[in-house]
Amino acid sequence: LANQIFCDYFWFKESPEDLMGMKTEEIIGRVIPAYPHPEEEEKHILGIIRDGRKVIGEETAMREGRIYLRDFIPVVVDGTPRGHLWYFVDITARKRAEEALRESENRYRDLVQTANSAIIRWSRDGSITFMNDYGLRFFGYSEAEIVGRDVRILLPRDGSQNNDMSFLVDKILSRPGQHQQGHMPGGRGGEG
Repeated sequence: LANQIFCDYFWFKESPEDLMGMKTEEIIGRVIPAYPHPEEEEKHILGIIRDGRKVIGEETAMREGRIYLRDFIPVVVDGTPRGHLWYFVDITARKRAEEALRESENRYRDLVQTANSAIIRWSRDGSITFMNDYGLRFFGYSEAEIVGRDVRILLPRDGSQNNDMSFLVDKILSRPGQHQQGHMPGGRGGEG
């Protein structure tokens, strides 16, 4: 038995009813051209059927760039093989979205790491969780030296008018939602 989705996935012109009574080998012969490497795929499919092993969630690339998630479940009644169930789900859109997200993350990571500004992320308790390469060079720390340290270590000992600048960090930490971006002047130990 086949349904219309199966027929559509494999570009069958026939309806599911037209496929009734076809032998497994005939159906395999009809679906194989849809794969980018038909000979390899035919061996793989025949091996799955021969072994009678359950296959769940196998990603399968198709000739025209689509990607299916494929399940194979052998049907056994009273210990006797009676057939098999193939289940396909087109996951092409999901895979493309995942790839687009990876590319976007890579572009963002590249932008952050190559920015000519210090970019610092810290937790609600003030512990530094990230500093980009420019920030590391600017403040004179390695990543291992700075991650986990209190952000106040980056403040100059004295503000521009001999004021303690730690109040600024305290204010940001007390109301993090109001301070999504910030500028922290100075360098390591109050230098620069």
